[in-house]
Amino acid sequence: MADETYAAKRLIMQVSMASEINQLGDRLDRISERNRLFRDFTLPSLARALREVIAAFPVYRTYVGEDGGEPSARDRAYIEHAVASAERRNPTVNVSVFDFVRDALLLRYPAAADAEERAERRLFAMRFQQITGPVTAKGVEDTAHYRYNRLVSLNEVGSDPARFGEPTAVFHDKNARRLARWPDTLLATATHDTKRGEDVRARINVLSEVPELWSAEVRRWRAIARRFKREVDGQAAPDRNDEYLLFQTLVGAWPQRDADESLEVFTDRIRAYMEKATKEAKVHTSWVNPYLAYDDAVRDSSRACSRPPVPSSTRAARSARPSPAPAPSTHWRRRCSRSPPRASPISTRAPSSGISRWSTPTTDVRSTSRGGSRRSTGWPRASPPSRPTRAGSRPNSSRAGRTGW
Repeated sequence: MADETYAAKRLIMQVSMASEINQLGDRLDRISERNRLFRDFTLPSLARALREVIAAFPVYRTYVGEDGGEPSARDRAYIEHAVASAERRNPTVNVSVFDFVRDALLLRYPAAADAEERAERRLFAMRFQQITGPVTAKGVEDTAHYRYNRLVSLNEVGSDPARFGEPTAVFHDKNARRLARWPDTLLATATHDTKRGEDVRARINVLSEVPELWSAEVRRWRAIARRFKREVDGQAAPDRNDEYLLFQTLVGAWPQRDADESLEVFTDRIRAYMEKATKEAKVHTSWVNPYLAYDDAVRDSSRACSRPPVPSSTRAARSARPSPAPAPSTHWRRRCSRSPPRASPISTRAPSSGISRWSTPTTDVRSTSRGGSRRSTGWPRASPPSRPTRAGSRPNSSRAGRTGW
């Protein structure tokens, strides 16, 4: 996730906020011209150092210079971390350039600095803080979170998608400290920035509790969805990463009952969401430079995957017609004498309705002999897991890492 964040923030500074970065570089270049020790630094080298430090910045912003005092210990640690990370990523850049940027951000003035130079350095540090916030918002929330699709319920504002949950004791300890420091704050499960509703995130969280079952289903779904792809520039579209985002979205958002939302409306919502997600990711297409061939492939694949092979109305009409009883074969008597199979958590819990729609068993499947080939008119069924899980439970950090694509 760190590499995705770094690359996304650099992309935003290159495309969306190039003007702001250039202005910040010009301001730092004027400061360097005041001192003979720094005036050899070129404008391109200073601008590059600024971009690298901002891309490595671990928080939205710091609060240096607003009260005219020294930076806090926390802000100093954030700046030191960002500069050190930028130095490691750019071994060809002279370390003195990064040292100059760090001193300017920490308000370390040269011994001969007058009041005007001190004020200019403070204004630079404050302007820097005004830029790191929007770069992080656009780079992380609106770009990297649409690229890193390991478990998309974690891709929320203020969250670290690379961290899978924490022990219950740690969770309560954090709440206790929050109560002591900010007793009037709000613990919200959703805000205006939330990308997914609570119920959708809870359903997707369940997938981390059943990694083997989920991995098997993904492999089956990929095999089925292959027919819905098309070739774009010699590659199958949508790519595997966007396809994995689609699968998780279907599990999390599928209506629990047919009456909640019509299939046509749901299909349109999924198609619109996948168009937004792929363009925000800025890998194959974007809002400013849409690639119609890839957009069409994503739209058609999303629509096809959102629709079961047999429409609900047709299936209901078929089930309403009386069907002849099966032949009293030995195999059929054996099947009927068995106890019903255990239902998987995906097909009985919140994410269930979507998968059950795809995998409603028919007489074809139930009456197939053991030696023959299994035929299904719907999407493949999930095999029962070894243990039940609770919908809405926290992701299992020890097992979720095995959830593969």
